[in-house]
Amino acid sequence: MKKLPISVENFKEIVKGGYYYVDKSLLIKDVIELPGKVKLITRPRRFGKTLNIDMMMKFFSIDEEENLFENLKIWNEKEIVKEYYRKYPVIYVSFKSLKGSNRKDAYERVKNELSRIPGRYKNEIKNKGYRRYYTAPLKKR
Repeated sequence: MKKLPISVENFKEIVKGGYYYVDKSLLIKDVIELPGKVKLITRPRRFGKTLNIDMMMKFFSIDEEENLFENLKIWNEKEIVKEYYRKYPVIYVSFKSLKGSNRKDAYERVKNELSRIPGRYKNEIKNKGYRRYYTAPLKKR
């Protein structure tokens, strides 16, 4: 019997873990076809924003494993799969858990989260001059 994915925000875990899942993979097509360079996707609280963004990240990212989308509706969109599936380096940041008791605390948490990103990609940085900035610890202001 399938399980309900209560508090599960990881797309791979839902697909591989045998959870009930309402296929929202065509959201990927909708986002691709939206006009403009910047996309703003808003949804009410508890509406699956984190899960949907995680799904999109796993679709586009060259670092993700294959076979997550083969049984989903987006897989039938052959041109989109051919052009976009696992073709891009993706930086994924969630601020969901970054809560602070005041503005300064929240600012520090966001700054620390953002400072971790370059370290995850330092091997992909070709320019050695830039690489030193991405491997150095963040300095206090």
